[in-house]
Amino acid sequence: MAQEVTHGSAAPVLLVPVGSKRPEMVATRPLILPVQRMLFALHVVDYAPQAVTLCCTLATVCQASLSVLQVLEPDASRLSSIEAGTGLSHNLDGTMALLHKRLEDIMPDMPTGPAIERLVVSGKPAEIIPQQIKERRADLVVMSVHSYEGLKQFFMPSIVDAVLAQTSCPLLAVPFPPVL
Repeated sequence: MAQEVTHGSAAPVLLVPVGSKRPEMVATRPLILPVQRMLFALHVVDYAPQAVTLCCTLATVCQASLSVLQVLEPDASRLSSIEAGTGLSHNLDGTMALLHKRLEDIMPDMPTGPAIERLVVSGKPAEIIPQQIKERRADLVVMSVHSYEGLKQFFMPSIVDAVLAQTSCPLLAVPFPPVL
């Protein structure tokens, strides 16, 4: 169900899995979301730019810590998409260092923003993201999602669905901007 909602929306969608704890809301002005630890799972080659701004803004407003996760899939054929350079696609340590540098470029430290923890972890996103949510005790996970139409939305594997099935952490799905 999440796949149909997230991949068809032009606006960010907050998905709250069944079984997630209802947060204690404190009546304050302005209203502050009860988020202390955020995990932003992104792919440095293919992410929604507005998700970066949204993450930084939410973490700042909520005074939450922010961990940014890049999962390096073990499938070597996908390494060419990060433009690793000659020979670097076969050098796991070099590739991970390059991805960490790209995370710094995408999510630089800001003097007034949250401290940002940057993580590059090797594995399958549908396994690594829930693992990192648990390890980091995240209150909110943010992910970019593509807009799929027609039959494609029913047959494309959805990491969002896989993550929601394995965790009780709310997920904010941020769509890519429409292609004009």
